[in-house]
Amino acid sequence: MGLWVIVLLASLLAADVLHVLYGWGRDEASARAAASSVGGLLLGLGLSQLFIALGLALAWGWYGAPGIAVFNGGRRDPRTLLGGTLLCLGLGPAARALADAIARALHQQVTTSDLVVGAIGQATVSQLLLLTLALSVLPAFIEETLFRGAIQLGFERSPLWHKVVIPAVLFGVFHLDPSQGAGTALLGLGFGATRLLAGGLWAPILAHAANNALMVVGARFDSTPATAQGPGPWVILGGLLLCGLGFALLRASQRAEERG
Repeated sequence: MGLWVIVLLASLLAADVLHVLYGWGRDEASARAAASSVGGLLLGLGLSQLFIALGLALAWGWYGAPGIAVFNGGRRDPRTLLGGTLLCLGLGPAARALADAIARALHQQVTTSDLVVGAIGQATVSQLLLLTLALSVLPAFIEETLFRGAIQLGFERSPLWHKVVIPAVLFGVFHLDPSQGAGTALLGLGFGATRLLAGGLWAPILAHAANNALMVVGARFDSTPATAQGPGPWVILGGLLLCGLGFALLRASQRAEERG
């Protein structure tokens, strides 16, 4: 990895530190209330995304990281975009089940996901629209540019599993909460595979945005805490079948490009 990757990882760490500092000086109840408010959620999200964006700007400006080239390359045809979205959405139930299982195993009373659900549940219609944009579009562009763009490019000459697994693990660590991080890392594997199969960032960006938007809509109508029973085996199986369909679409698009 080059120095520019170190800059990006430092910005990721700074974003996580800001999340922690935001809770300092508060008792547990007030910290949870602040974090689960609409304003608190937007503040925490804004700070973390800002530091990631600054890290990306430093990397591109100082070390010439070729992240922009990833946007210009890759396939953006409907089959590729649909395939990537289905692949990642299909991992959603398994990711939720993994996060729920870890939350119960660690006896977490309140998870980060619960705080997000709390903020979404109390939001007005206009706030909900703002949260949907802030939780789906903004993280999709910035986080995919970091993890599947800059960091994944840092492993371009490494074995295939390095390219997908390491950025996915870092993606999970970035979310701090162990239960949310585990589920997020699993989703990161889907985003990473989509990035490789599509050859660029647009497909994983769309998949990321669709996944987060679906999460916001689901949280609005389902306030089940993360420590409750997760998705059943049939739901997980259905998701994996959807994931397989997405993979098949991506491979078909890839083969069509190779033949053409």
